[in-house]
Amino acid sequence: MTNVQRTLRVIKREEVDYLPSQITFADRTRDREISKALGLACPKDLDGYLNNHIHISLTRHDTSVFFRNDEGLMLDLQDRGFMGVDLEGEIVYDSWGTGIKMHSDGFFIPYGCLMGDREMNARAERFLPPDFDRSILHMDLPEAIRHYRTPNIRTPDIPPVGFHGN
Repeated sequence: MTNVQRTLRVIKREEVDYLPSQITFADRTRDREISKALGLACPKDLDGYLNNHIHISLTRHDTSVFFRNDEGLMLDLQDRGFMGVDLEGEIVYDSWGTGIKMHSDGFFIPYGCLMGDREMNARAERFLPPDFDRSILHMDLPEAIRHYRTPNIRTPDIPPVGFHGN
């Protein structure tokens, strides 16, 4: 059974020989270092080596989750309106209203606009991307949840970025 077949069978709730898996040690900017440490020829070999099953495709809106340690990329995406970068606080604010800690491993999310913390909302407000509806930052949590709008991930003329598992 191939990784694709296995993953599709799980989605269909069919029996598989073992469960699909995905291993990501850090954000994807570290793939080169990790590949080298494992003796792999190039970073593209890492997902195959780890037998990762999941094909991850990102829009520019989601790039900060996997590439937040690439400061240049984050600033470029900020200039294009996809996220805001608080260099002093070392947080990237994506168009979903989530703040992700830069220069860190793992997935540390120190801020979410729907967490109901007005002090954090006040700090984040100036860094959120232009399309983010800032009015929800001043609402009580239940009201903010009702009024929350997801970003338009089909922003024209910007192709998605991505990396591929097996």
